[in-house]
Formats: sequence, C-alpha cells, structure tokens
Amino acid sequence: MKTNLLRIVLAVLVLLGTVIPGYAQGGYGAPVDSSPCDTPPGEWIIVDILFLRPAGIAAMGVGLVGALVALPFAALSGSTDRVKQRLIVEPFEYTFKRPVGNLNYESCNPEDLVR
Repeated sequence: MKTNLLRIVLAVLVLLGTVIPGYAQGGYGAPVDSSPCDTPPGEWIIVDILFLRPAGIAAMGVGLVGALVALPFAALSGSTDRVKQRLIVEPFEYTFKRPVGNLNYESCNPEDLVR
C-alpha cells in the first residue's frame, strides 16, 4: 500500500517537473519574449467584449455611488482627488480607453500600444 502511494507521488512529481517549466517559458506555443501589449488572441477579445466591458460599466456605476457616499468624508480629510481617481476615473479608463482585448492595460507602455 505504501509503495503504491509512493509510486503515485513520485509519478506526479516527475510529471509536474516536466510540465511546469514548459508553461514558465510561454506555454501554448507563445514566444518567450511576448509582451502583454502584443496583439491579443481572439479569445481575449471575445471575453473582453462580452464580460469585462459590461463589468466595467457596472463598476463605473458602483464607483459613482461609492464616490457620492464617500465625498463628505473625503472632503473633510482632503482626499477628494484620491476618491475621484480610484472610484470614477480608473473604472472609466479601464472600460473606455483600454484597447480591446488588452487585459494588462496598466502594465503596458503607452508607446507600445500605438502600432
């Protein structure tokens, strides 16, 4: 019983030892030096349009309501700019200014986006 369990554990470790480095080097045939700003695959564009953009619109609504609730407290503490940036501006930019399919918008260099 113990030897069978030991063999299974060793087999899993050997399998993981050969599979994980493949994913670390790009996986799915992607080149190693690919950037998040490169042209996204079609699946990311579909997910972005069907799920992330509507979620961004909902986040804008929730952020606006949250900003209205937080505004009196932010005015007292002098942090209205922080509330505006995090709850209103960032959801708007993520929804309407981010290129379609680009899920890592913040980690991209703006010069890389213009091609």
